[in-house]
Amino acid sequence: MIHRVARMKLKNPSEANAVMEEARRVFPALSGVVGFSAGLITYPPDSEYDICLLIDLQNEDKIESYRMSPGHRAFVDDFLRPKLEKMNIFNVEL
Repeated sequence: MIHRVARMKLKNPSEANAVMEEARRVFPALSGVVGFSAGLITYPPDSEYDICLLIDLQNEDKIESYRMSPGHRAFVDDFLRPKLEKMNIFNVEL
């Protein structure tokens, strides 16, 4: 199992709930995704990121098809990118 962790700093932190709501709508249906959750980063209190998306994939072979799926591209390129200040992504294999 691969846990893909995406931490995001938004240009306008007040949009965090809208971003998480849209991610909750889109991500569970994406190719290769077997689990998904999203939440506000609350610790440390002075974190440089606002929200975190946790995407569970069956294995590392599923990452590229997930990343290139039309739903993911539309979310990132059309919806998220205009709202995003910066993002940090890493994978954890369990």
